[in-house]
Amino acid sequence: MHDGESSLPANRLSQPTTARWLVVVFGGSLLCALMSSANVSAQPAAEEEVAAPATEQPAQEGDAPPEEEDRAGAEPPQGEVVEKRTKIGSRLMVELPEPAEELGYPIPERGVAMPANVETDLEDGFPKRGSVLPSIPPPRPYFEFKEALYDRTGLKVAFSYQMIALGASSAKPAGEDLSQGKQTAWAGNLLIEAQWVLYQREKDYPGSLVASFDWRHTLQNSAQPAFFSLDTGSLWPHDFYYLTWRPWFPVLFYEQAFKKDVFVLRFGNLSPLQFIDFFRFKDPRTSFTGSPFTAPAFINPFAPPGFGIQFDLRPIKDNELYFTGLVHDQNAQIEVYSWNEFFTKGDLYYGLEIGYFWKRAPGDFDHLHVNVIYASAPAQPAPAGALLGRGSEPGWIFKAHGSKQIDRWVVYGNYTYNSAEGGPFGATVADHSVAAGLAFLRPFHINGEWSLGAVWAKPINRSLRDQYGIETYWKILLAEDLWVTPNLQLIFNPTYNTSKTVLAVGGIKLRLFF
Repeated sequence: MHDGESSLPANRLSQPTTARWLVVVFGGSLLCALMSSANVSAQPAAEEEVAAPATEQPAQEGDAPPEEEDRAGAEPPQGEVVEKRTKIGSRLMVELPEPAEELGYPIPERGVAMPANVETDLEDGFPKRGSVLPSIPPPRPYFEFKEALYDRTGLKVAFSYQMIALGASSAKPAGEDLSQGKQTAWAGNLLIEAQWVLYQREKDYPGSLVASFDWRHTLQNSAQPAFFSLDTGSLWPHDFYYLTWRPWFPVLFYEQAFKKDVFVLRFGNLSPLQFIDFFRFKDPRTSFTGSPFTAPAFINPFAPPGFGIQFDLRPIKDNELYFTGLVHDQNAQIEVYSWNEFFTKGDLYYGLEIGYFWKRAPGDFDHLHVNVIYASAPAQPAPAGALLGRGSEPGWIFKAHGSKQIDRWVVYGNYTYNSAEGGPFGATVADHSVAAGLAFLRPFHINGEWSLGAVWAKPINRSLRDQYGIETYWKILLAEDLWVTPNLQLIFNPTYNTSKTVLAVGGIKLRLFF
């Protein structure tokens, strides 16, 4: 997008030929993995008895998740392979061999990582345990090479390809407001992420460069997922991750830690919600899809990736109190590096988060935070805001969020107040929102979670009706490096589609990572 253009892409459709080869490769690799896994036969009964795990004992409160329990346990003799099965994998007679020593990059001792930012993706870019089926290539030597590359040069890398497909029960007529009358949205995302620790690796005062090469593209002449709500008439977007853009580096910043795990400063091209507003089920590629749980642009007027300055502070030793703050350019535009406007125009987004984690074990924690944000109006209002009945006004945002884990159950909830309008995307049209829900971790002992969340939002324009909604999904580790997430959104009283009282949007998401 270039200066003077709307934040809404001029062409919300992609050319099918530009991404068809990715669909073929991705689908072919998945098919090959499933066919190969089906050919694995059961072992003889005697071997089966030896390899079968002991009778499972009920989980005790505070128990670590399966990944951490395996890491903490005694290591088997060198060269020995640990046989593990999920319950479904056992029924399919699929053996799941796993390395005795788990692979991965060093993980910071303090804090809980923000889902879906580059540094979290790098830590998670290794095979996971607790899958239904065995791994899809690449093989183990590739991941050993990744570890060795970091040990030698300080470079971390991760590759992934993710897809989403959404289908709505109805759509507004084409030409009404910005609707194209489409009932399907389908998109893909090729992502290459890296962090290069330049000096003081694994010590105090490390400095590093962080970048992501990112291509997001709409597929098969369908609607763009991020703006699919313009077709359905929903107040909030059904997805706000798959914004169509050409290959570029939306994340490109320098990171300097002044004291390891205590204070970190970052500056460069970044995305605000990769650092602020923590939620453990926030990753839009594998967990929730609807923007109320992932990127609530309908009530939080953040901008596309652009220049910003961000910090993390954990001031008390052996304590999980944290402060996160950022200043970001409200005039940022997709595919444009207009860093000078941060200093010359001064239309900025100021965000502060104060939070606390109660950690009992890895993957077992409670959380509470508050956000206080002031958002300036962008220099050029987005046309979409006017079509949705709102202008472009600066304002304050306040949010309180909390979650509580009890064994494998997690309950969560938040409230958001907003006085800004429009925002850089023109999508900020609500001033009150409440979201709450619950999740169950590792259903059937498969890595992932099932969750159900409910949302209410009040439009700034009081002549419009309030909107209610629920979303449910099941995040499944189908293979050791492949997430699959079916999901369903039900919208009640869609604000911009008064001819409907109930709107259903179903979908499925895939994420292959290595």
